[in-house]
Amino acid sequence: MPSDPKTSSQQENEIEENAKTTDKGQGVITAKKQSSPSAPSSSPKSANKRENSAKSDAKYEDSLQANSKSLPKKPLPFVSDIASKTSSSKKRPVRRFSPINNNDLKNDDPHNIVPRFADNHLVFFPTALGEIRSGEKRSCWMWFILPTAPHIVNGVERGSIMNRRFALRGDEAVDAYLSLKRRYDPYDVNDEDEKEEGREVDLRQNYIDMASAVHKQLERGERMASLFGPIDDVKAVSSFQLFEKAGIRRNDDELSSLCRKVLDLAESNMNSKKKKRKGPMYRYLSE
Repeated sequence: MPSDPKTSSQQENEIEENAKTTDKGQGVITAKKQSSPSAPSSSPKSANKRENSAKSDAKYEDSLQANSKSLPKKPLPFVSDIASKTSSSKKRPVRRFSPINNNDLKNDDPHNIVPRFADNHLVFFPTALGEIRSGEKRSCWMWFILPTAPHIVNGVERGSIMNRRFALRGDEAVDAYLSLKRRYDPYDVNDEDEKEEGREVDLRQNYIDMASAVHKQLERGERMASLFGPIDDVKAVSSFQLFEKAGIRRNDDELSSLCRKVLDLAESNMNSKKKKRKGPMYRYLSE
């Protein structure tokens, strides 16, 4: 059967419309580009801006040339060079200390008393003694200033790494600790005005001085917990017990009697009546 002429014409119109819509993306744009008028000439405002920028550039170049003529031909010195020339003060030499006898410590010191205790006393003992005399321990030095025996629980050594490192194991180690005297001399001071005498570390005398300072604080009514803190006070008591026994065994009456006085005062101050302070954290209950 022949097709309806209206339907055929409608189909042709639809095809033409689809073709126009598909060409909108490119054809229309190109047509607009082709049909767009030429760009208008620049405005007078933009021309004035260009002229001003050109003038400023010319002024900048002229100033650079003028400054370059006034600069010196030699390069300027660095700040460090100027400071080194102008400073008249001499650098003070750094004071360091080394042991006089440093021969084969493994044979002369089987318990490692020198590296564990003597070297640390050289640096930290004045600070530790000053803190106890002021009434409160504020820094970390307990392990090598007031050493203790190893902490044994059910036949196994317990405690932290530092406690194990600085523990005195056996009477021989305690005797080596109390009998050690070591002299340290400065080795890198070249200026005659800066020379000073060497320092000697006497571990027994240092222990006596520390125990005496603790004893004075306890006589004033202080407690071990206030001097050393709630953890180190137990270590201090353990240390004084250890060295009291060592003093008795070595017939060292000064050491043993001083340690016994410290322990007695520590116990009496702990059991003495204290005034209650405000707040639950500051209540002292008498036993």
